[in-house]
Amino acid sequence: MKNIKSVLLIFLLSFTLGGCQFHGWGWLENDSTILSAHRGAHTVAPENTLESIKEAAKLQYKIIEIDPRESKDGAIYLMHDDTVNRTTNGTGKIENLTSNQINKLEISTSQYPNLKTKKIKVPTFESAVKEASKDGLIINVDGSKANWSGKTFSKKIVDVLKHNKVFEKSFFVISNKDQRDSFNEQYPEACISWLVDDSSEITDEIDLAAKYKHVLLSISNKYATKEHIAKLNREGIYYQVYGVNDSKRLQELKGMQVKMVETDTLVP
Repeated sequence: MKNIKSVLLIFLLSFTLGGCQFHGWGWLENDSTILSAHRGAHTVAPENTLESIKEAAKLQYKIIEIDPRESKDGAIYLMHDDTVNRTTNGTGKIENLTSNQINKLEISTSQYPNLKTKKIKVPTFESAVKEASKDGLIINVDGSKANWSGKTFSKKIVDVLKHNKVFEKSFFVISNKDQRDSFNEQYPEACISWLVDDSSEITDEIDLAAKYKHVLLSISNKYATKEHIAKLNREGIYYQVYGVNDSKRLQELKGMQVKMVETDTLVP
C-alpha cells in the first residue's frame, strides 16, 4: 500500500510542477543544452527564409526563432524589420504592402556566395512552419512584431501551428504584458514567454511565471548569472538564454545546466 501511495504522489508532483514539460510539451525534458537558431541559420542562408530553416535542421539545431508580420491584406510573412528595405530588393513597410507585392520581392543573397544565383522569396508564416515541422524543429514565435491582443492575427498564427501539428512544439515570446495576457486568455494552453533582462527581479519573474499554465522565460545572456540560473533550476522554471554568440560562454552555460540557448553564430 505504501508503494502505491508513493507512486501516486510522485505522479501528482510530476504533473503539477509547472513548465511546458508534460503531455505534448515533452521537448523540454532534454538532458543536454540545445541550440536555437535566431532567425534561422543565417550564417549560411538569409535570415527568416525557408533556406535558413532547412540549414538549421541540417546543422542539427533543435529550435528556430522566426518573426511573423502581417501584410496590408492580412497575409502573414516572416520579416524581422519594419520594412523590407534591408533584406529584399524592395522598399516600404511590410504592413503597407499587399501579399501580391511581397510575393514579387526577392531576398538579397549578396552575403551568401553559394546562393548567389538562387532566387529566394519572402516566405509566408505557413510555409515556414511546414518546413520546420518536416524535421521536428521547435518553433520560437517572436511576438514583438505584431499586436497579440487582436483575435484575428492570433487565430491565424495558432491555426497554422495546430494544422501542422506543431502548436505543442512552439512557444510565444510576447513581452508586452497586456498583449501576452490577452493572448493567454484566448489560448491558455499555449507556452508563453517574455524577455527578462537586467532591469528585472528574478524572484518577481518566477512569481509571474507561476500564473501561466505553460511558461518558458527568455533570459538575456547578460542577466544569466550563476545565481539567477541556479534559482531558476531550483524552482523548476524552464527558460532559454538568448544573445549567446561566444563559444566559451556557451560552455559556461552548459556547465550551469542551461537547457536552451539562442544564438546567431554558434553551431551545434
